[in-house]
Amino acid sequence: MIRQSLISFTPITKAKVEDQPVKKQVNIYTQKSFDMYDRDESLYIKEENSTQQKTYLEQFLTCIYTVLLDESHLFNEDELNIVQAFQLISEESQLLYIKLFNRKWKWIRTSSLDPIFSSFNFSELKENNLILSNEIHKCEEWIRLLTKTELVSLAQLYHIKHHSLNKPRLLQKLLEVREHSSLIISRTEIEEKLCDRIKSIIGDVVMLTENTRNLFQKFFIIFERISIWPDKDQFMLNSILTNTNNDHPCKRTFAKLNVNRLSIFWARRSDVEEFIHYLKLEHKLRLLLEEENWDDVSSHLNEVLIPWRLIAQQKESHVTGIPFFSVFTAGWVMTRTLGLIYQAMFRLKLYQQSVNLLEELCNQRLFYCRRRGLWYDERTKLLDCYIDKLQARRVCKEALSDPYVKTHHRSSILRRLKRLTNKLPGVPLELMNTELSYAIRNTTIYAVKIANESSKQTLRVQLLDEEGETLHVEDYALKYYEKFGWKGKHSETSVFTTIFGILFWDILFDSSIPGVFNSPFQSAPLDYKTEYFYHSRQVMIDAKLKSIENGDACNIIIQVCERERPTQTICVGKFYD
Repeated sequence: MIRQSLISFTPITKAKVEDQPVKKQVNIYTQKSFDMYDRDESLYIKEENSTQQKTYLEQFLTCIYTVLLDESHLFNEDELNIVQAFQLISEESQLLYIKLFNRKWKWIRTSSLDPIFSSFNFSELKENNLILSNEIHKCEEWIRLLTKTELVSLAQLYHIKHHSLNKPRLLQKLLEVREHSSLIISRTEIEEKLCDRIKSIIGDVVMLTENTRNLFQKFFIIFERISIWPDKDQFMLNSILTNTNNDHPCKRTFAKLNVNRLSIFWARRSDVEEFIHYLKLEHKLRLLLEEENWDDVSSHLNEVLIPWRLIAQQKESHVTGIPFFSVFTAGWVMTRTLGLIYQAMFRLKLYQQSVNLLEELCNQRLFYCRRRGLWYDERTKLLDCYIDKLQARRVCKEALSDPYVKTHHRSSILRRLKRLTNKLPGVPLELMNTELSYAIRNTTIYAVKIANESSKQTLRVQLLDEEGETLHVEDYALKYYEKFGWKGKHSETSVFTTIFGILFWDILFDSSIPGVFNSPFQSAPLDYKTEYFYHSRQVMIDAKLKSIENGDACNIIIQVCERERPTQTICVGKFYD
């Protein structure tokens, strides 16, 4: 029986629930939810699959109950009624709903579900408006559910020549069958007969109702403090599911954390709704970018830019005044989304509009300050190459005086400024000397570029060295430096991230920063990879750097590795091999 929470920092006890203040009658729901843990187990599913399925149910319920205990103000009455309806249905129906929740949101054939669900009854979910069943009213929608093989079989039945036809053409040909009406049989009768044949092939289909699916996604966003929409809508984390089973071969060890959930991330329901809306929009535009659909992406400019301007005029990025919490505001996501829209505008060669957008991003300092270097770099490039070199020079000087423009982009901007004018007029001598000392040295290596034809789908660029050997770019660079006595390894950034993770282990998992550890299954604090990570730990980081300068790095590495390597404790960027 499931008797305790998946998340150890929120022990599920009736006493704890009774101590909670009343919030929109949430205690009615949470009391009911904890009673559910005392229900007798039923033989709904086969013994070999029961542990895994109940782990999914446990994670799902824990997410709901934990959020409702402290953040019920983020839900309205209708949403709480949906939660109550879900709690009142049988455990069998709950498991079935979770199974559908983990699938792509579309019409799903009941026959395609795992055999353990074959005897399940969908009626309870349908009665509570949690799913739709067979509610497809157009023949076009039914026929799109067929596989290519099924389309071919149906085409043969209607004597359609299907050879060399792809799936879209087969769909079109089959839909054209409806036009073959006569005095004997009408178009409507032909269409009904076609639909009946398709339904007999597909069988029953079900799909989650949109409002309930959106609601439970909202629960996971609040519970996990999700700041980027997950790929393929995978909200239930398999890593957590794996770790709840002590006998699972893939069970991983996480660092010991003092979890501190705060309920002040979103003050009002409208705040989290707006945040989720722009998370969805960003995800949609990211997918359109991958499809190179530049026009559709750029068409959303005013939808994001106009409300973003109003938010960017504020003095604080979050109502609490805690800078890190701005990551979970609509303004933060809008800023990221404007970056995607810029990419589409650049592809469409809308250079002046792109520069204007980048200028607006650079003129605000509330959101994504760590990307100011990228914005300035792109802005100076566009000005230099397409618009006005004098203006490009001015923006270069502006960028070099911005403390948020870090080494990589400072070096790039400095090189551009030097190309614009060798004497750097108007740039103070001390700034020039400082920037030159920070500038990353470039080494140019010349080689003959060839294409590797071993793959039919992609052509991987390779180089031909002086000895006639074919090498990848990385291997070519390593071979070049070997001539000067260097030894290297192609590892992307894993060496640096591993060293960083070991040396700063105690700082990464320091729990004194409020709200950064929301779950015991985190490999890094929530403010990692934001500009707030350093500012929140400046004293500790500066002390650590001083210790490393004093020669303590080896001792720190030895101590951490001896303690964490035996259990392969998960840490962001750290590789034990």
